[in-house]
Amino acid sequence: MDLPNEKNLTSKEASARIIFADGDNPSSYPEFLNHTFREILELARCLPPSVNGRTSLAHITGDDTMIDISNWDETMEGYDNWGVPVRPDDAFMAMMRKDESQFMYGWGKSKELACEPVEQVHRMMAAYHERTLEEYSHTKEFQDGQSQLYVLLIQLHPSHHTTKEHTKEHTHKNKVWRLVTCHADTNLDSFHDQIIAPAMGWRRHYHGYKFIIPTSGVALGPQNSDAIDMMHSNGYTFDSENYDLRHVLRTPKKRIHYIYDLGDAWRHDVTLIGRVDRGTTIGLDYFDQYKFVQDALRGNGRQEWSLEVNMNKLIAGAINCPPEDSNGCDEMGNYGNILKRGHNYQPNEFGVNWTEHGIFNAFDFDLDDHQERFDEATSQRKNPSDGCMQYMTTFGDNSPADFRRMGGKHRKHSGNGAQSEVLGKKHTSKKCANCLKQQHSNADLKLFTCSRCKTVRYCGKQCQREHWKRSHKNTCNQ
Repeated sequence: MDLPNEKNLTSKEASARIIFADGDNPSSYPEFLNHTFREILELARCLPPSVNGRTSLAHITGDDTMIDISNWDETMEGYDNWGVPVRPDDAFMAMMRKDESQFMYGWGKSKELACEPVEQVHRMMAAYHERTLEEYSHTKEFQDGQSQLYVLLIQLHPSHHTTKEHTKEHTHKNKVWRLVTCHADTNLDSFHDQIIAPAMGWRRHYHGYKFIIPTSGVALGPQNSDAIDMMHSNGYTFDSENYDLRHVLRTPKKRIHYIYDLGDAWRHDVTLIGRVDRGTTIGLDYFDQYKFVQDALRGNGRQEWSLEVNMNKLIAGAINCPPEDSNGCDEMGNYGNILKRGHNYQPNEFGVNWTEHGIFNAFDFDLDDHQERFDEATSQRKNPSDGCMQYMTTFGDNSPADFRRMGGKHRKHSGNGAQSEVLGKKHTSKKCANCLKQQHSNADLKLFTCSRCKTVRYCGKQCQREHWKRSHKNTCNQ
């Protein structure tokens, strides 16, 4: 999925302009937003990758002066923000504009003013991508994915920043990574909650998230999340409930960006190593381009390794993910700074995810423990800790975050400089008990229950026979 060009647009789309509300100040927005969408798109397509947040327009204007504008994420090496150019101060300015114009756009307004100006441009970009995604969903390659699994490498970048100038000092030679297999038709909401979160060690159903396609800047995320950090989500996103891995990762070596916690913005690369038919056996040679993965799979001097790919599975990994909500990783801001302090360093604050699982050190990674949580998340059971967490923080230099176990429905309130939240229960989708394929991630999947115990479901007779031989014959009707 690449940025559209003028040939991809209808005449109406090409000539479209942003509609500013009466009372809004167009001069407070980037100047190019006052042009037609064709001209905005032309600027987006011709911008070279930025360097430390700045870009040269010499090939357009003849002036080689670097200007503060970019549509490129230098850390993750891909387009961001739907490919729409922004200024470095746009994140702050966007919040200011949102506060000033919150009653000018949105609910109760005309169709033209249903969203603020920057989101209008995002939706213009999205119209083309929505068409191409719908067309791709009818191709043979997409349909073949219903019976395939993906082999995926998830890697965390230890810095929050988007420019290399700021990330260089926070990099670390050790990689935080996980290797997983996952059904190709898993929708992105479930991929976040039941695959990435338990594999990495993030707390499930707690923070917001976003997927970004680096070749186009297309953004996908939740539409009705209770997470308090969704306040940091600006602009338009496709609903991650409506798209699955097949839409965004189509061929080996392709990757997507995944951002967890929109406040702290923990950035990940998800790379498709390969797509295989169920029952395929893979060996060490499958990871020839990833030596650190091969080394981990060999383990204690083992020269041979193989795996029959049948279901969602956490295979390998290294280093714990950062402690969540931990006062900026000991106020150092980036996880790389903690990793540089070595294997014996213990942070001052362990965060909610480290505390829950008894983690005290970044390098004290327990694969078995992560696999147990991964298997629980991808089973048919609900996460027992969902809906019980209140996060409260008061604003002040000496006001640390306070976590308390609570029940009840979601609520937010503020008073005396405080904010809190309680998240509601998140129900997992019904799945095949054998291969763990989800029902709601594939509209064509029909599950049937065991006729004897009526408690487990299967996607086909083959899975029912395999599960019976492996374990169900010992538990059916007990």
